[in-house]
Amino acid sequence: MELFEIQGKLVKVSNPIKISDKFSYRQFVVELDRQWNKEIMFQLNNDNMGLIDNVDIGDLIEVQFDVNCKQYTDKNNQSRWFTNLICKELSISYQDMDEDNNNNNNNNDIF
Repeated sequence: MELFEIQGKLVKVSNPIKISDKFSYRQFVVELDRQWNKEIMFQLNNDNMGLIDNVDIGDLIEVQFDVNCKQYTDKNNQSRWFTNLICKELSISYQDMDEDNNNNNNNNDIF
């Protein structure tokens, strides 16, 4: 399976949410370096929830993710589609943070 990849600054992490004995998830938000649609929410499922444990708010991270889309039909037979970005791998991007700090010593914002 080919994964998508994106890099940005971690801005928020949710607590784990337990749906059932077999399914739990956790969400996090990454801020991107662009003018529009700057924040994207990702989801960590079950055993992958710990991937975010050693990452701090403000860290520059790389997220490898898959796109999952499901249809939901309500009691009135109206259909909706829901899309989730499922994080499969996550890493802190130390090199880019160091380069940015060297280039912008007077700027505390990494973007």
